[in-house]
Amino acid sequence: MKYAIVTGSTKGIGKAIAIRLLREGYYVIVNYSNDDKAAELFEDEVREYKDMYLIIKEKLSNYKNAMSFVKKVKEKINYIDCMVFNCGMTDRSAFRDISKDSWEQVINTNLNVPFYILQQLDGSIQSGGYSIYWLYSGNLSSCKFFRIRGFKSCGTSNGERTCESICG
Repeated sequence: MKYAIVTGSTKGIGKAIAIRLLREGYYVIVNYSNDDKAAELFEDEVREYKDMYLIIKEKLSNYKNAMSFVKKVKEKINYIDCMVFNCGMTDRSAFRDISKDSWEQVINTNLNVPFYILQQLDGSIQSGGYSIYWLYSGNLSSCKFFRIRGFKSCGTSNGERTCESICG
């Protein structure tokens, strides 16, 4: 069996990726931060895969929550074939109006937390697994894809993506 983690995955692009991975036979760790209704709707939609996923509610915006998430992942699976960092945040205020606290929250969620999670799960990542994609919230044309050592490349690097370009 192959194992995947998709953060921010109970709605939108993350949900589409998680469902695609379930259809491809992956066991998927699904994550969301606060929209319980979306998580319930996700669960209703994937009921046929009832033994193929775990939903973890964890707001991935700081070190403490990232470590809690990692602990829950390690309790369930021993290795990872695919990781998709889809959760993210932005501050749509005018540039000069963005506060220090808001900026630090954006950086923690979009940069630091994925780093902490990868660092803790590094020993669990399968050699030759699929690329880790870092998906930013906001404008799709600004998405950046990062290839991580030892991972096969899949997908596009020009901001266009479909579920077919994620992990397979």
